[in-house]
Amino acid sequence: TRRKTIGRGSSATVYAAMCHDSGETIAVKSAQFHRSEFLQKEAKILSSLNSPYVIGYRGFEVTKEPLNNGEATYNLLMEYAPYGTLIDAATKNGGFFDETRVVSYTRQILLGLEYIHNSEGIAHCDIKGSNVLVGENGEAKIADFGCAKWDEPEVTEPV
Repeated sequence: TRRKTIGRGSSATVYAAMCHDSGETIAVKSAQFHRSEFLQKEAKILSSLNSPYVIGYRGFEVTKEPLNNGEATYNLLMEYAPYGTLIDAATKNGGFFDETRVVSYTRQILLGLEYIHNSEGIAHCDIKGSNVLVGENGEAKIADFGCAKWDEPEVTEPV
């Protein structure tokens, strides 16, 4: 059950929703199916990741939305980050963080990047405050893998 809009980008909208089976609050990133190739790629990437510093993947679904003239909608289901983005958290804190929190967030973001680069061969390509979320326990979680790329090994031609 969708509750409220929590984010809006150029090609997708993110809603908070309640999962019927578990009662868990999740985030649902939605796009019209015919424009969802980037979201499907993001789902594939997120489904391969498992780190406390990367937003959690909960699945995907394709639905027909009555508010969208019955068109198919692709929905990426993710962990809900109740404190929003790093930008939101800084704004709520008077526009800045103390040194301890800056060090903590920086460490968590770097650990997340190390994991996705070294373990999974993925380059995020769009790290910024609005693409880092603050989780339930105040931890930084890398999100929005729409621009991410897999590091494919170079194929060299014999000389």
